[in-house]
Amino acid sequence: MAASRAAVHRGRPADRRVLRRRAARLHPDPAHPGDRVPGGVWEALESIPYGTTVSYGQLAGRIGADRRDVRAVGTAVGANPLLLVRPCHRVIGADGALRGFAAGLLRKEFLLRDEGALALTLDLATAPTATGGSRG
Repeated sequence: MAASRAAVHRGRPADRRVLRRRAARLHPDPAHPGDRVPGGVWEALESIPYGTTVSYGQLAGRIGADRRDVRAVGTAVGANPLLLVRPCHRVIGADGALRGFAAGLLRKEFLLRDEGALALTLDLATAPTATGGSRG
């Protein structure tokens, strides 16, 4: 049993390669040109004030990216492994709609409402009339 524990502790070369690849995805090298967008996006995410939102296009503008890079910005936001440390829930669509969130859109909505960034809305179509009955 001790021999098998030692083998697991040392790890096989293939296992070490997999772990290095995973670590590289989570911690991109900022000097690598292909990682320009994620690194800049993640820094910009950290600068979004509590209780405010920005669109993906606005976030792209903050890092000096072209309009062509908005999708890359969205991909970098989606790849953020630190959901609350880098508050990616504060990034919304240009039309004000909530867009993807790794923890789910309901959690994104909850976080934004909790911060006061989203107003409460009423569904007046299903609200009862003043007399309690239905119109008709």
